[in-house]
Amino acid sequence: MCGDPTKPEAQARYHPGTSANGWFTDPDNIAFDPAGRMYVCTDGPPDAGFNDALYVLDTEGPGRALPKLFYSPPRGSECSSPCFTPDGRTMFLSVQHPGEDSETLEAVTTRWPDFRDGVPPRPSVIVIRRTDGGPIGS
Repeated sequence: MCGDPTKPEAQARYHPGTSANGWFTDPDNIAFDPAGRMYVCTDGPPDAGFNDALYVLDTEGPGRALPKLFYSPPRGSECSSPCFTPDGRTMFLSVQHPGEDSETLEAVTTRWPDFRDGVPPRPSVIVIRRTDGGPIGS
């Protein structure tokens, strides 16, 4: 039910309020936060012209099924396995295979997560929190 909403052959169905940055392709894994919001990680949209990413969707109310871009990992990598603490104030997210699209280690497309010359890219687990300490996604 996802894909480019401007292409009828995709048969994509989205909330009418979906923005140009809200639609996605290739859903790969999901998680739900303690408030019931759904988080969808993608795997494959670089063919569509944009990065893999994490989208959040409400599951109830007027925003039900309205995808919103939440996080985008470095170009050519994939985010996966979102996981929340029970209070919903912290999210753990894996960043997989950064720089995999590089031709050589000397000419990598990213040096995630260190961003230092001579240091190769590597997968990592990141932590996402709000600066005000509130629940993620609220």
